[in-house]
Amino acid sequence: MAPSLTAIRTAAAEDPEVEAVLAEFDGDPRRAIRALLDDIAALAEDAPAETYCAVATRPSPAAGWPAE
Repeated sequence: MAPSLTAIRTAAAEDPEVEAVLAEFDGDPRRAIRALLDDIAALAEDAPAETYCAVATRPSPAAGWPAE
């Protein structure tokens, strides 16, 4: 069962990060949630950083495998 709104507000009052987000939106939880969802959507749309992997040395062949 979903927690009650009172339980959510009580838990939020104990978490300074949650309080900071709510304060940013004048205590309006719906506006805070909407802004956080928009931020998540924007992050999801960002192109991933270009990454690559380079092998510094050629690996030794495993026992029983022919060397190339």
